[in-house]
Amino acid sequence: MAVIASIVSADAQVAFRYKGETRHTDRHCLLVDDTKKSKEKDFLFASVRDALDFADRQNDADTIWTEIYICPSVYWMDNPDDEAIRKPKPGEGIPYAKEVKASRLRLIGIGDSAEDVVLACNRGQTQGADGNFTMFHFLGSNIEAANITFGNYCNVDLVYPKDRSKDRKRRKDAIVQAQIAICEGDHYRLDNCRFISRLNLCPFVGARNTTFNYCYFECTDDALCGTGVYNKC
Repeated sequence: MAVIASIVSADAQVAFRYKGETRHTDRHCLLVDDTKKSKEKDFLFASVRDALDFADRQNDADTIWTEIYICPSVYWMDNPDDEAIRKPKPGEGIPYAKEVKASRLRLIGIGDSAEDVVLACNRGQTQGADGNFTMFHFLGSNIEAANITFGNYCNVDLVYPKDRSKDRKRRKDAIVQAQIAICEGDHYRLDNCRFISRLNLCPFVGARNTTFNYCYFECTDDALCGTGVYNKC
């Protein structure tokens, strides 16, 4: 799928293609493209972290959903080259790469397949972190994601066929607890997503109701969402 992004007006809109249709960014429709410089006034972001920060700041009491469209690439939610050890917040037991407070949020990969858009980290217990390092902590409700790979590559090699320069060797061979997402709210839905780790995969664990449609899970044990419904996974 060719992804085309261009500024179409001076008053903050970017045009892009999704499923054969032209769409335009706005306050509730954000575009992430790491080949471009972030321009918040145009609702264009170079990183998923920046787009999520914006969504958190703009999360209103209204019922409008915020959609974040993500162009193909590998997006690191935690800097893999930072040698500092990640520690939990005081009073907490888990160190997170990113906490997301927003509700009514959709993350949408706009590649040809879920392998094209990768959200990544590569830390785990005793391997770059003090505690079971987890990529996401979602606090809100009504969270959806589609056509995305979520990977904790602490003990798994990251292989990205679209651009092999983005490949990365696993941090360590010894398998430790390296997790994806823990959730506090309700009503989560994941469509055509891939979840990659080994021990304690934790793919969106904790929400009262979570539905996985056509998803793929790569893990060892102590891994899946106990409240999940798995359709054709």
